[in-house]
Amino acid sequence: MLKTVNQVRVELSFKLLAFAIMPDHLHLIVVPPEDGPAKMMQLIKGRFSRTYGGLTACAEPVWQSRYHERILTTEQALFSAIEYVHNNPVASRLVGQPEDYRWSSAGAEWKTDLEQFFRSG
Repeated sequence: MLKTVNQVRVELSFKLLAFAIMPDHLHLIVVPPEDGPAKMMQLIKGRFSRTYGGLTACAEPVWQSRYHERILTTEQALFSAIEYVHNNPVASRLVGQPEDYRWSSAGAEWKTDLEQFFRSG
């Protein structure tokens, strides 16, 4: 999944600020491309679905038909959203601490654009 997100990230030039890839859903905090998040989500969902279907021979839909989006208008809203995303694996009892979840930007393993976002703003 993260490979797909990063491929689309490069292709559409959006900024990935935080993420958590959960067993049954995905959280992304992004600065979307200029034309909005719709194409970004279409590419991520479509490419991952094809990859997953090819690996598992599963014909079932991988995603819900609609994604949910929210505009974050303040730094406080952004930090609250990042905290929520990073704590989602803890709330789901997958790990004890956010940084222990391998498929999240809470740990140091995955690079995001968060620092660049604040340096450029």
